[in-house]
Parts: sequence; C-alpha cells; structure tokens
Amino acid sequence: MPGKSDQEIIQAGYEASVGQVYAIFFESMASTQSEGTQRQAEESFIRGVKLARQVRDRALQLLEVGNR
Repeated sequence: MPGKSDQEIIQAGYEASVGQVYAIFFESMASTQSEGTQRQAEESFIRGVKLARQVRDRALQLLEVGNR
C-alpha cells in the first residue's frame, strides 16, 4: 500500500494544527470569567487558524513550484 502523498501529509498537519488551536481556545474559554480574557482568547484563535491556513497554502504552493 503506497504512503500518503505530500498534499495529504500537509493537509493532515493543517488539521492537527487547527485541532491544537481549538483545544487551547476551548481551555481558555472554559477557564476564564473575564470578558477581556475571552476576547484575547478569541483573537488568538483567529490568528492561529489564519496562520495555519497560510502555512498550509504556502506549503502546497511550494510543492507545485518544486514539481515543475
């Protein structure tokens, strides 16, 4: 059985990263009562997901360039 493709590995890394960002967000929201701290957790979550997307997309672009 062949191994996973590079694209599948990158997608799995992205999914794992978003899962980690979500877990941190969940813990932050569950452990705080402060509206300010909740807002910070929300902003960190959004930044983390955006970064994960950017890194995934760039990695996939680099694979395309490398395969030319």
